[in-house]
Amino acid sequence: MKLACRAALVAAVVVVVAPRLSAALQSSQSGTPQQPATQQPTPTTQPPSTTPQPATPPDTPQYEETVDVVSRTPQKIADAPATVTVIVIALASPESLKVASLGDFVAMARARPGTLNAAAAPGNSDFVLAGFLKDMNLQVAKVPYRNIMQAPNDLAEGRIQLLMSSYASMRGLIEAGKLKVLATTSRKRVGIAPTIPTVAEAGFPFLGLDGLIGVFGPRGMSDALRESIAADIKAVVAADPTIAARLGATGQVVDVRGPAEFAANIKEQHDKIADIARALGIKAAQ
Repeated sequence: MKLACRAALVAAVVVVVAPRLSAALQSSQSGTPQQPATQQPTPTTQPPSTTPQPATPPDTPQYEETVDVVSRTPQKIADAPATVTVIVIALASPESLKVASLGDFVAMARARPGTLNAAAAPGNSDFVLAGFLKDMNLQVAKVPYRNIMQAPNDLAEGRIQLLMSSYASMRGLIEAGKLKVLATTSRKRVGIAPTIPTVAEAGFPFLGLDGLIGVFGPRGMSDALRESIAADIKAVVAADPTIAARLGATGQVVDVRGPAEFAANIKEQHDKIADIARALGIKAAQ
């Protein structure tokens, strides 16, 4: 429900901005101001196939496609006018484990090698956690999930001892007192969890990761157009405070960054994930 709400709210922001962006893009391509296009009916979505898919063996590396996408993103896929939000990513443990901090978990892992399990959401979080365990030489088993939404319940039941995933996916169990948030991966503390330290404050900056949600456009967009898109998004968000409030309720922080900062953030994450992939011995897809 929370994930559906988050998707709907992000879509709402884009829908509000879209007519302006579309007109600006058409104008930049033709040189002539364009009138906003008439909205077309939304096509009916076909139901997903119910044919069972073969299970992926647990020991099969899940990184090749991600490395390939990451390796292409900064230069070849698209221009990035602006971020809209940042998903709050957290590291949590079961309340029953009785660890008070990320440092306590690391100490426990060193004292009890080979006895703890950890998991992370697929993609960047999975890479960062895997790189962290290797960099710290921690003998903690990584547990793969086909559906990461099952992981918070397993964490609460003590089947895994550390989870790196969105704060929203764990929020209900956090509020129920079953999970302990050890740190967030954000660059600074977030309003939805102001008492929780960042990973840098906890002494483990390696785990730093912003869950960037942004707007992308076709390659070759002018700087003026990208700046205009960013300004439009900022104006829409500033004009309606409920956008930030509702997104906050889904574990996101409104953080509109312009094209230069967004591009720098993407490159920073690209370089970090590429370095981790190399350290893990993973080759980029050809």
